[in-house]
Amino acid sequence: MARGVGAGLLGLVCWLGGGGDARAAGTFVVDGANPGCSDTAPGAGTEGNPPYCTMSAAAAARGGPGTTILVKPAIYREQVTVRASGVEGSPFVFQALGPGVVVDGADDFSDPALWTPATGTVWQAVGVTWFPRQVFVDGAPLTLLSTSVVEPAAVPPGTFGYASGGSIYVNLGGDNPGTHQTLISRRGRNFDIDARSWVTIDGFTITRGAFGIYANASSTGATSLTLTHNTVTFVTLQAIDVSGFTNALIGSNVVSGGGIRLGRCGSAIIQDNEVFRNSNDGIRIDAAASSLIQRNTVHDNRGTGIKIQSSSNTLSLQNRSWHNCGHGFHLSRSVGSRHVGDVAWGNAGRGFSVGWEATDTHIFNSIGADNGPTGEFDLFVDTTAAAGFASNFNLFWNRTSQAPIKFSGTTYTTLAAFTAGTGQDAASLQADPRFRNPVGGDFRLLPGSPAIDSADSSVPHWAETDAAGNPRVDDPATPNTGAGPVPYADRGALEYVPSAAPVAALTVAPSSGPAPLTVTLDASGSSAAAEETIVSYAFDAGDGSALIGPQPGATAPHTYATPGTYTATVTVTDTTGASSTASATVTVADPGNLVRNPSFETDTSGWTAYGGSTLQRVPGGQEGAVALEVRGPASTATFGINDSPNWVATTGAAGTHYRFTAWVRARTEVATGRARIRVREYLNGVLVGTATYSPFVPLTPAWQLLLTEHVAQATGSTLDVQILDYPGAAGEVFQVDSIAIVVVP
Repeated sequence: MARGVGAGLLGLVCWLGGGGDARAAGTFVVDGANPGCSDTAPGAGTEGNPPYCTMSAAAAARGGPGTTILVKPAIYREQVTVRASGVEGSPFVFQALGPGVVVDGADDFSDPALWTPATGTVWQAVGVTWFPRQVFVDGAPLTLLSTSVVEPAAVPPGTFGYASGGSIYVNLGGDNPGTHQTLISRRGRNFDIDARSWVTIDGFTITRGAFGIYANASSTGATSLTLTHNTVTFVTLQAIDVSGFTNALIGSNVVSGGGIRLGRCGSAIIQDNEVFRNSNDGIRIDAAASSLIQRNTVHDNRGTGIKIQSSSNTLSLQNRSWHNCGHGFHLSRSVGSRHVGDVAWGNAGRGFSVGWEATDTHIFNSIGADNGPTGEFDLFVDTTAAAGFASNFNLFWNRTSQAPIKFSGTTYTTLAAFTAGTGQDAASLQADPRFRNPVGGDFRLLPGSPAIDSADSSVPHWAETDAAGNPRVDDPATPNTGAGPVPYADRGALEYVPSAAPVAALTVAPSSGPAPLTVTLDASGSSAAAEETIVSYAFDAGDGSALIGPQPGATAPHTYATPGTYTATVTVTDTTGASSTASATVTVADPGNLVRNPSFETDTSGWTAYGGSTLQRVPGGQEGAVALEVRGPASTATFGINDSPNWVATTGAAGTHYRFTAWVRARTEVATGRARIRVREYLNGVLVGTATYSPFVPLTPAWQLLLTEHVAQATGSTLDVQILDYPGAAGEVFQVDSIAIVVVP
């Protein structure tokens, strides 16, 4: 038997309690990861006894009013078929304990022994007596070749097919599927609720079924179904399908792969769900009455975001529907639909589509923008739906020349023309809503949005809080142009909440030192208001150099070339465009002599021999008591001394002016050589320009001055300084003292 298949068969059809079977209420535990679990032990699931292994067994033994089944993290390969009800005040509850409680509709075929070669790179597993709609290998779905019976030779790489007689064929391009995590879908419904009331399913990860949660009231008129905080993925038909219930709540679920469908229900609530990347519509309401759909985010679905058909009195509040392949909102054969504070953005179809016989539709305080780039509209009202239509205090806008509205067969290229022709939307606007990041699903308003403080709070069903639970806020920077008792309410789903400006902070390290002084301007201590981030930093060093930035990084290096006191500043800007500035003082001293060992009074540190010379300190300096004696090699090759490490390790800005001096003399009365200073500039180890030389000075027993000046050609370079003897005879000796490097203002 395939690994996992036996567990999958358990409870495939499990009758969870009978209609009149009375059971003691209580809380019972399921822990499929516990090796000591048991579905049959006396007292299973209660304190001091083994937990149940499966939800099916726990519910069959314990299900009923007042029962709570607590399920610990594990993978549960079972179909949980609920056949027990709760009652008002004592529901029958399935509660996941934290993340990782997975109800998986697939069986595990991750065993090489379960597979045999079929032909070429195709592998076969037998014992699959059901038609599998999905196969997952290492978490990725393969392509179903067809729904008909196939031969193994017809299965190309990356696909799978099914043959009669219980065989499945998988082609991974050569690998045995059992050497990977291979899961084959099996169960049609992860949770199956048939004609039962007062049932709650909360907190589960539900995956790889045909239906994630399927609830059908049949003809019993079942009531009060609660489906909350579940994550449903990789279903082939419908993630959540609820039919025939009254007072059903579908809330705070994350759904991808199948969408939410509500059929023949009354007074149901669908709220706070994220529904995305489904193969059909995101949320579909069929033949329902008095449904409330609010605060949902519905995006990137292959069909329409929210579809309402053959239904009455549907209330749609503060939903955001974007980037769907169909319409944002679509109505057909429905009456009395109300949209207040909805947002439709970037849908391939229409934003708000009031279609066939969708009469008596009202749209207020809503936003439709950038919908229908290929000939569709932000607002479409079919001729058969014009009766009873009312619309106002909305915002319609496209960044292109695409016409925003088509009403009863007439296309209107501007909102003003629509208002003039129909009398609708007299207080509506045609302007950029200024969403923060609609591509990323962030429909908060930026400062200056025309939707701020401009809604009508007197319309029926207007909400005192927005989709995020924020109260209405009066933006002091925006005039109140709305209507009703709260004239500063905003259009759309989210209220603009003015954020405090970011708080800029700046430090400079080091804050003082001799020129040229290289510092780091650091604004990492800056902070933004809650839910905001700083997106740019603009630095000004205060010395007349070009602004550094704006840049995303919070630090910037800078070198001050000349002495002085400078005020450095930074301006930080957050995601709303708000900014603030901070400053810090930098004191740059006159550097004096940059050479820290100019007369060799203590040692020869900072200087090394060059050209094969030897160095020693000797009495009799030009300044002080000691000079440096430099003895050349037994040749007439140039020799001398080299600063190491370089006294000017980092230049100031390009154009910084340096002066170099040194005193030299011959050691003996007779000398034929000449001496001079050589300065070379390097940037990242590469010579910049050409070397700078002082004029030659013939060496004599008297001290003589060498002098040259060099202007830095690059910022942040290093200067290499040498004092050289060009001898007239082998073995020449000279002395050097009182070396200086200063910055010339």
